[in-house]
Amino acid sequence: MCSISPRTLFLIDAIGAFVSALLLGFVLPYFQIYFGLPKPILWLLASIAFIFFLYSLWCYINLSQNWVKFLRLIAIGNLSYCVLNIFVLIHFWHKLTFLGRFYFIVEQMVIAGLVLMEFKISSRQ
Repeated sequence: MCSISPRTLFLIDAIGAFVSALLLGFVLPYFQIYFGLPKPILWLLASIAFIFFLYSLWCYINLSQNWVKFLRLIAIGNLSYCVLNIFVLIHFWHKLTFLGRFYFIVEQMVIAGLVLMEFKISSRQ
C-alpha cells in the first residue's frame, strides 16, 4: 500500500471527494426520505467535499516537489471531516434511516483508511 506515489494519492483523494460531493449534493438530497439527514446538512457536507476535491486536484496537477505539507494538510482536512461527520451522526442519529447510517459509517471508514495512507506516505519524507 505504501508503494502509491503522493501524486497518485492526491488523485485518489480528488476522485473520492468528487464522488462524495456528487452523492451528498445531488443524489442523497433527491432521495432524502431514504437517508434521513436534512438537505441543508447534506449540502454543507457536499460543499466541504467539493473544496477538498478542488484542493486535491490542484495538488495532483501542480505538485511534483514539496508535496509533504500539502499531503499532511489534506490528511488533517479529511480527519477533521470525519470528526464533523461523527458529530453529525450523533446529533441526527434519531432521524437517520438504516440506509443513512450505513452510508455515513461506510464513508467514514473509507476516509479513515485514506487518512492513514496519507499520514503514512507523508511521514516517509
